[in-house]
Amino acid sequence: MPFRETISASPDQPSPSPGDDDRFVADLTAEQVALQGFIQSLMPGDPAVDDVLQRTNLTLWRKRSDFTPGTNFRAWAFEVAKWNVRSHFKELGRKHWLVFDDDLATAITERMAERVPPRPAPRQAALQECLQQLRPIDRDLLLSHYEVGETLAECAARTGRSAKGLKVTLFRIRAALRRCIHSKLEIDRTRHGHA
Repeated sequence: MPFRETISASPDQPSPSPGDDDRFVADLTAEQVALQGFIQSLMPGDPAVDDVLQRTNLTLWRKRSDFTPGTNFRAWAFEVAKWNVRSHFKELGRKHWLVFDDDLATAITERMAERVPPRPAPRQAALQECLQQLRPIDRDLLLSHYEVGETLAECAARTGRSAKGLKVTLFRIRAALRRCIHSKLEIDRTRHGHA
């Protein structure tokens, strides 16, 4: 049965700002494919990979205040995933299933962590390239609103433009980014023979 639980901030944990949560969600989303691959490499053929991934995501969310922005998010996420995989194996051991002992599991997880490349997913790489192609004023507006969490009213007050005008501008910027990302992904697929 899949592990399901409602996510909420615990009372003893400081509540991060909305901008921090948005950045955290962006980092976590960007690492989902690598995180799932890492967990799968530690649990080959185990049907509980998705459950362990879900538990890992929940643990990462709950411990998000422990992560130091600017450090290696992937390394931190993989460390949390390793502990969740070990926990899963311990549960299986209690049910008298054949599992690796802790030393062997540790050796395997450390070896696999070294093999996963720190390369962003193609969509993330395309997004970064497309963001760099935006006019600086557009990139500043986009990042202020989505990364920093500035409201349209705050952006309007800061820039001297109307909130409605900024809303239209953000719509156009997002559409341009979508087209740019799609184009870069298509070029990448064609270049690598996946058309």
